Amino acid sequence: MDELIMERFKQINREGFKNQGKIEQADVVADGEGCRGSGDHLFLYLKIEEGRIVNIKYKCAYCDPAMFVTAEILCDRVRGLSINEIPKIDKKDFSNFLGEYSQEVIEHSTPALEILRKAIENYKDNI
Repeated sequence: MDELIMERFKQINREGFKNQGKIEQADVVADGEGCRGSGDHLFLYLKIEEGRIVNIKYKCAYCDPAMFVTAEILCDRVRGLSINEIPKIDKKDFSNFLGEYSQEVIEHSTPALEILRKAIENYKDNI
């Protein structure tokens, strides 16, 4: 675990995991493997109004600190965005949001983005 992740995880732990939890009556619920082979399992809950993500929360099962940091960044990054903007988000956005490059966040961001993108596509298909 890199030092940046541990620092950020401790900071989030002190301040509280503001994005962790479940949204009752979410418009979108998605889950998937958070980081291949690690056992991380990420659940996303989204509330969408007029094509915008007005709220997003996550839950993790068996997640390591890097997945928690990645999930917090993901929620902060996409809240308020149009669902049409989601495909434009990439791995670089996570490092930019974090303020530094972290290989572990990059590795965790790929499956997290896949889960989010799949959820948005399913949402679009059903509206």
